[in-house]
Amino acid sequence: MVKGLSKRVVVVRFEDTRVFEQAILLLRDGIDAGGVDEQQLLREAGEVAEQYQRDRECRKAKTSWVARFFAALAGAGVVGLIWLATAA
Repeated sequence: MVKGLSKRVVVVRFEDTRVFEQAILLLRDGIDAGGVDEQQLLREAGEVAEQYQRDRECRKAKTSWVARFFAALAGAGVVGLIWLATAA
């Protein structure tokens, strides 16, 4: 049972895209959207999306060489074990 939950929501509908139908943005508590116009809301939503993408790319770049090294090492080990099992 949910009780006493109230959130301010902004729904952005897209008409000219094949991928997205709509985006749902939840405003922080204490923020009144009445004092902010649509362009400011959309601009900040775009900045949040861009920051998310940059953070994701940064995390991927930091761990990619380590992950690739261990994946190659594990793959080589599996191939070696299969070769040993079938060579006898």
